[in-house]
This record gives sequence, C-alpha cells and structure tokens, in this order.
Amino acid sequence: CCDCTLTALRQKEDPWNSIISGGATGGVLAARAGPRAMASAAVVGGVLLALIEGMGIMFTKMTAPPVPTAEDYQQAALQDPTAPPTAGPAGMMLPAMMSGSGSSSNMDNTELAAPTAHDQPFGTETTFQTEGTLSGDSGDSSGNAASSSSSSSWWPSFGGGTSH
Repeated sequence: CCDCTLTALRQKEDPWNSIISGGATGGVLAARAGPRAMASAAVVGGVLLALIEGMGIMFTKMTAPPVPTAEDYQQAALQDPTAPPTAGPAGMMLPAMMSGSGSSSNMDNTELAAPTAHDQPFGTETTFQTEGTLSGDSGDSSGNAASSSSSSSWWPSFGGGTSH
C-alpha cells in the first residue's frame, strides 16, 4: 500500500520508494505500542528494505552483461544487419547450404518437396474426405448422396480406411 502510494506521489519507481514504504509500514504496524516503539519499528523496516533493495541492485549489476566498448561498436558496424542468416535455430541448415553450391539458382527442387507417405512416422497417411454435395452429384454412379455422406465425413481418416 505504501509503496504504490509513494510511486503515485513521487512519479518515480526507484529503491527509495521501497525503503520509505518499509519504514512507514513498520511505524504504522507499531503505532499502538507508542511513539518510541513506532520510531524503532520504522527504522528497522527502513533498514530491512534498504538491505533487500541493495542486494537486488548488487545481483543485477553482477549478472548484467559487460558494458560495450568502442571496439565492440566498431566490430558491430562491420557486420551487415540486412544479410540473410546462414544457419537457422538449433543449427538447422538452410536449402542454400544443403545444395553445396551456395547458389539458389541450381538448387535441387526435391530438397523443398513436401514429405511423402513413407516419410511419416508409423507409416500412417492422413487423408481428408468431403461430404456429398447437396445436388446429389457425389460421384456415386447410383446417385445416392445419402449413402456417400454417411460413409464419409469432414474428419480425417488415418491409414486410408473409410470405416468409422
């Protein structure tokens, strides 16, 4: 409560808000014991929050990356940020690198082809079936649209089987 109030009043978010609010909270909680207990609880609360904030600042500075030097900025300027990457995440090779030539003009189209049925695990192939049309033209030679829509559905069948 005190921390949010101080943030709103001071229009700042800094460690002093926590330190002052710790002192205020300690003082308010000890108010019934008298002014002397209230002052000592406020000091203890403020010091405790100052230690906590100080440790947080210390750990943040210890784990922060080093400040870049002028040499780091010069080295970054030499790299072209618009150049395409040569390897994707987790070392995944891009098609240009797989072809071995480095040129995309003579790249083999089979490298980018969709996986076939034998590439899928467990030898299963997903096929999608559509329901019969409303006009009765479902491709059935008997013209029975109801029988074809009952044997097929919008749900994919696995393994090529049509039984449900």
